[in-house]
Amino acid sequence: RTFPPTRSGSGSLGMTAISRDLELEIWDGMVPVIVTLHRDEVTALEAPEPFYTSVPRVTFLSAVSNEIIEHFAPSAPMGGGNDSVWFDADGSPLDWQLPMGVAFDLHQPQTLPWPLVVHFTSFPDKVLVRGGGAEQHFYHSLKQGLFLEHGNSSTAMTLPKDEQSQLWAALQQHEPLSFCKINRRLKCERPMMIPTRFVKLDEPCAQIPVPVASPDGEPTTLGTVLEVPRATPPQRKTPAPSPMQILPLPLPLPLPPLMPTSTPTSAHQGLLPGATPGSYHACCHGVRLELDTPVVELWRACCFPDHWCYVTIHDASER
Repeated sequence: RTFPPTRSGSGSLGMTAISRDLELEIWDGMVPVIVTLHRDEVTALEAPEPFYTSVPRVTFLSAVSNEIIEHFAPSAPMGGGNDSVWFDADGSPLDWQLPMGVAFDLHQPQTLPWPLVVHFTSFPDKVLVRGGGAEQHFYHSLKQGLFLEHGNSSTAMTLPKDEQSQLWAALQQHEPLSFCKINRRLKCERPMMIPTRFVKLDEPCAQIPVPVASPDGEPTTLGTVLEVPRATPPQRKTPAPSPMQILPLPLPLPLPPLMPTSTPTSAHQGLLPGATPGSYHACCHGVRLELDTPVVELWRACCFPDHWCYVTIHDASER
């Protein structure tokens, strides 16, 4: 398999054969899971058999949730509806709004297949947003990412409805070639800002636009964003969007806050002020990252289908 080439004229920043192979490897990444029904919700005489499946890292749990619900429904409480179904990992509610690979990296399970528990009752409304809107959530996240990388909303707003549907179908059915045929026209090889989300277990997601480079032209590195002063984005003919500029976009579903209240908003502080490089590690697609990694190169190679680069943060004491 080969991916369609990027548009001409992208120069050295165009997608190389190596980056195409890497993108293919990312799309082929799977998370094997074993799902069981919570023991307190078994209404049949015997507990149902576990459900085994594999979920693509780049998509959401919604890709297999209907099959899981259908499998356990005869043995589970009735009347809640599919939007009342939720999952937990080691007793911690699983955020269905995160791509499956991000959730896997976040929880760092020690065994495979990854043990998940499905619930049909007692939905944790204070922790999770009710499901049923995965497709809408994906489109909204994609539009946010496109706005940041292009510096305007025209790319997202002019995407035909039928192509939006084709993107979602390709993502749910795990068809990378069909997805990339459309997506290659959307991705900006020279982004205005880098759509980046930093995720830490049991903490709000930090959703920030990262400047490509500092005023002196040095690429913004992962370490710069996390622990040292963040530089002001370079001046451009078209002003780069500020964090507040993405707020007026319609929010069909609650998304992670633009910046968590615990995160300093000053341009002179990092996301982990005072942290030392040895006190934590960062991960993307299951790979630990060096702090001198340029964020723009990480995004080009490893962004998810919604055009966001997801980086999970772990304390050094974590396995």
